[in-house]
Amino acid sequence: MTVGETYTTQLEPDFVKLLNALISAQDNYQIFKNLNIAKGKIGESLCHAFLPEIMDSSFWFLEGQTGLTVETTTEELAYQAAKEFLTKNPSIEYAIASRDFSGGDPYSLDSVLMLINRKDVANWEQSKRSTATYLVFECKTDKSHLSKAQSLPSYVEKQAKYMENNTLGLEDRHQLGKDLLQASSEGRTAYIAWHLDTSSDKVTARRIS
Repeated sequence: MTVGETYTTQLEPDFVKLLNALISAQDNYQIFKNLNIAKGKIGESLCHAFLPEIMDSSFWFLEGQTGLTVETTTEELAYQAAKEFLTKNPSIEYAIASRDFSGGDPYSLDSVLMLINRKDVANWEQSKRSTATYLVFECKTDKSHLSKAQSLPSYVEKQAKYMENNTLGLEDRHQLGKDLLQASSEGRTAYIAWHLDTSSDKVTARRIS
């Protein structure tokens, strides 16, 4: 997706049922500790459902599509997992690693992924230099909209700084903020916002940066 380009896709009915269950659970926190964690999980789920629509078979999620739990809370672990997967699957060009983080407070990003190819793995092994692209997502549903700050390319950097400050004392959150700040300073981030319309089961995505 280029900056400013929009893309709309129709979600699978079974997946919509799962999303609606998550949305309804926000009111009484039956599944998650609080509202913001529930929102984050919806954003993460949408990300995994949406990306295959705009990426071909040369891209592969380390989690989800493989059905395995993969530890990717640091760049080191993400590159290790990507190397193992890409070595075993020579026809796949990119491994997509989730960078999960604790927290769920109002100032969290919805989902952050690393897009890693073989050259990125080689760069990391040779010099511990990360060259992977970070895909950053912000999700809205129905009547909610991006705030003015969320509509700007600078939102990713601001959120990364907040996460690095780590006011909640969570190490995985601090590390992701640090990694994301570095990627942002080197132009290795792509910020994509998407909107779910539950009445039509459609997701519209727009790349901001």
